[in-house]
Amino acid sequence: MISSSSSSSSRLGWRAAAVAVALLAACRHGQRPAPAPLKLAVFPVQNASGGAAPIRPLTEALDAALGARGLDVVPRGALDAVLAQHRMRFTGGVDRPMAKVLREELGVDAMLVPTLEQHLADAPPKIAISVRLVGTGDRPVVLWADAVARSGDDAPGLLARGLVRSSGELDRTVVGEVARRVDAYVRARSSGDACGDAGRFQPRRVFRAPVLDDVGRRSIAVLPFVNDTPRRSAGDVILGQFVAQLARSGSFEVLDPGFVREELLGYRIVLEGGVSVDNAVTLLSLLDADLVLSGYVREYTGGQGAPRVEFTAYVLDRKTGELVYSSSSMGAGNDGVFFFGAGRVRAASALSCRMVRGIVDRIVGDRGRSDQMGH
Repeated sequence: MISSSSSSSSRLGWRAAAVAVALLAACRHGQRPAPAPLKLAVFPVQNASGGAAPIRPLTEALDAALGARGLDVVPRGALDAVLAQHRMRFTGGVDRPMAKVLREELGVDAMLVPTLEQHLADAPPKIAISVRLVGTGDRPVVLWADAVARSGDDAPGLLARGLVRSSGELDRTVVGEVARRVDAYVRARSSGDACGDAGRFQPRRVFRAPVLDDVGRRSIAVLPFVNDTPRRSAGDVILGQFVAQLARSGSFEVLDPGFVREELLGYRIVLEGGVSVDNAVTLLSLLDADLVLSGYVREYTGGQGAPRVEFTAYVLDRKTGELVYSSSSMGAGNDGVFFFGAGRVRAASALSCRMVRGIVDRIVGDRGRSDQMGH
């Protein structure tokens, strides 16, 4: 039975009080306080792979892997019942009405949104899954994000003994690693591994205005990327990777794409041809965001050959209504690879993730050092 709002508020109040007592006790004993416990709800895996994929088995496997780690997760039946009761069908993000319902009726602290970015079953198989945790406060923001991408031929070894030919085996490995990283964040607030440094996949052309060093410009919304490729959902993958890397930087309050979608639908704003300056300034006001980021995806391929990715990105500022960042990126998985394929990036998702990392590092710039000094 679903509890009433008053009983839910009382329960949440007791939880907050218990956390405060634990923090006080830890401080008195000179210990580092343990992170506050989080009650999670997990959305079904979203399919951004560009084709058919085993979404239900992956969702069930993720549920089992998280449950095996003893995390406090709302049973899927209870979550589905509440979403159906309130006619909430979109599970690719968290908007304000959904956050309120999950917080008050199920006591949820954060939503886990998993996305399948790539899935190829042919040998060698490839799979990439990204996840983000979204708070259920009055303003849904991304608390944490990470991604795991693997290819069956990542580490073939001597006589190809390490080659993974089974898609199911690789799926289980990646799902288990995703669950491990979620567990590490929930229990110790570990930032995770993501895709590593950008390295040789830096943007080709860059413009950056000094105004981005202003730490007062804190909140950022990532708008849908225009997909100019034949590959379905390529724009969704790049958007999700920008959201993840901006959240991981610790320099921005990143609004969840579900919250952004809520405002776009509410004001009937269509962005099929990209984001004009007028549209961006309007959205910045509606979202109460300091900055807005968007762009175009020109190429996104990643079958059994070397992946290739090309996209542009730009950032607009609310106060001035001006462009404060723009860049163009183009890369291939075999860029800079000369000897025996060492260092080759085999998955398109892993390649684009590193390219996005290079852009976000430039956007953050000196403000990253300011944030570290502030902590």
